[in-house]
Amino acid sequence: MYKANTSPVDYNTVVAGVNTAISKPEASVSNMPTYKLASGYDMPVVAYGTFRSSNEDIYQAILEALKTGYRHFDLAHIYGNEAEIGRAFAYAFETGLVTRSELFVTGKLWNSDHD
Repeated sequence: MYKANTSPVDYNTVVAGVNTAISKPEASVSNMPTYKLASGYDMPVVAYGTFRSSNEDIYQAILEALKTGYRHFDLAHIYGNEAEIGRAFAYAFETGLVTRSELFVTGKLWNSDHD
């Protein structure tokens, strides 16, 4: 078991560091700057966003993003495209394009959905 880092995070410093890292000429999807999580994992600082993606387009878009090197995806239930994204991830896992352990999936829960 890991011990969580309980020290406060200076978000201004984090954002400044991210902006510096992604502004470098060598920064790319395949050479993405990362942020070390309390768990010890290095999470890419830029996620592939799925907001306003149509159900018709998102399946192929996710697969192309994975092929390009994206490993962090930003999702939300309210976007209404979960089923197609899930199908794309399942296909990517089945075909060996990526493994689940390579991906970071972030999501949002609307305040109205909290109990």
